[in-house]
Amino acid sequence: MSRRESRESAFKLLYQMEIQKQNQDDQKKQFLADYEVKENEIDYFNLLIDGISEKKNEIDNVYS
Repeated sequence: MSRRESRESAFKLLYQMEIQKQNQDDQKKQFLADYEVKENEIDYFNLLIDGISEKKNEIDNVYS
């Protein structure tokens, strides 16, 4: 999986987490089990997910 594909996967998971409102860690584990995120891309994928999750309120305020 390329970095572009990792970004696309991260976007898909972020959308899923926004819609489903379940435990985010559980959703991330299930997503990684269901989709092919290669071992060498997991750190980048997690960096994207965790970074956006941490800044969610700030990002939402910008869009408001």
